[in-house]
Amino acid sequence: MTGFLLLIAVGAFVALNGHLALLDFTRDKLTLHPSPYLDLLFPLATPDDVKNTEDSNARTLQSLMSCLATGTCGENQTKIVLLADAHFSLSVKGSVSGEDIWAASILHAIQELGYSYLYSDNLASALFQYRMFPDLVYIIVAECGDITDCFNDPTCVKTSLNTLGIPIWKMFSLHFWDGACHPLGGSWTLSPEDYRNGNQYLGYSLEAECLQKDFVPHERRVNQVYILAKWLRYFYASSYPWPRDALARIEHEAGVQLVAGFGNDTDYPPPWTLPVTNHGQMEKEQFYDRLSQSRALLGVGQPYLSPSPYDALCFGVPFINPIDNWDKDQPENRSRWTTQHDGLRFIEEPYVYHVQKGDTEGLVRAVRSAQEKPIERYTPPAMTRDALVLRVSALVEHDWLAAARLLLNAHTQSGAGVSFVPRGPTRHKTLPNLQRTILL
Repeated sequence: MTGFLLLIAVGAFVALNGHLALLDFTRDKLTLHPSPYLDLLFPLATPDDVKNTEDSNARTLQSLMSCLATGTCGENQTKIVLLADAHFSLSVKGSVSGEDIWAASILHAIQELGYSYLYSDNLASALFQYRMFPDLVYIIVAECGDITDCFNDPTCVKTSLNTLGIPIWKMFSLHFWDGACHPLGGSWTLSPEDYRNGNQYLGYSLEAECLQKDFVPHERRVNQVYILAKWLRYFYASSYPWPRDALARIEHEAGVQLVAGFGNDTDYPPPWTLPVTNHGQMEKEQFYDRLSQSRALLGVGQPYLSPSPYDALCFGVPFINPIDNWDKDQPENRSRWTTQHDGLRFIEEPYVYHVQKGDTEGLVRAVRSAQEKPIERYTPPAMTRDALVLRVSALVEHDWLAAARLLLNAHTQSGAGVSFVPRGPTRHKTLPNLQRTILL
């Protein structure tokens, strides 16, 4: 449906004088006024349709075509970002996985900067959108697998035989995990955390939503520790970091209640009794209420890289981060750690307590310290809304064509047969082939 609308739009835009604008001859100049035909091509959504991405696309197209016809486009409005990862659409519809929360935060920054944006569920759909506005599309954000497939598809990527294809340098992979996942490597691989591995750290911000919730004074809080667990299976998975008696010892020695909100996703009972009051899976607001009343948030190995510890810090709740692996010769070398939340490895106490797997004594000390040294709201500097907006702006505005040329030249000069992707997808071309067939 979006492709059909775009086809109509381009045809109509070519016939600018006849349909998309009405002419008004004044004494010294020609003035263009929007035509009511735009409402027929791209009807505006009602308030009930705000979560419909097709309606959002129609609104964007109407606004863009109108401002182009009248010369009234706002700052950045003629710069299009194609959102070809389904997590953007899912976030608008209310999904709250880590990837969805990340996508929603990026989207808010794009909106704040005034860029035009169009949703699609994959690159195949975005390809049609791109071909309508190739010079106006600045970047396309997509799944790394889709980008790899497009790179190997002569009908998708821009080549000497497919000049209307998408240039590889305009595509950026939204990749939640560590490691490069793009034919051009880490600079075109967007990461939610600063993994310090060569990927482009884009990150996200929860600041705006968090600050809407009142801060709970510490003297009014319940003496409880909230356990970060969405499912029962986390407590007896191999990733569970604590000895079986650890939770009972926390409860007894630190004098706290243990609460959680997990679902029972298995037919098997846990291998030991959990001294935890489980409220079951909750809506976001209920979760926020219970979390903001707590003294600490305790990790149990999963989920990895959850945004929830950032919510906790913004509510003034420290996070206890289990260390799963470390260098035995350099146990304090955080760059060698593997933790439940690697994005928090370099944040110090009293905000984040890092405890080695199996260390019950260390865990009890961390809980006691969180009780004795309460914190105020804390947002890591890189996760403020302003910091995210600056990074998104830099992503869209950077000269990626020049960067791709430099990368290609560097690899070409280093010798034939060098792989274009040292890490990430395995389906890719070597540089000699790339140089002959792929157009930047």
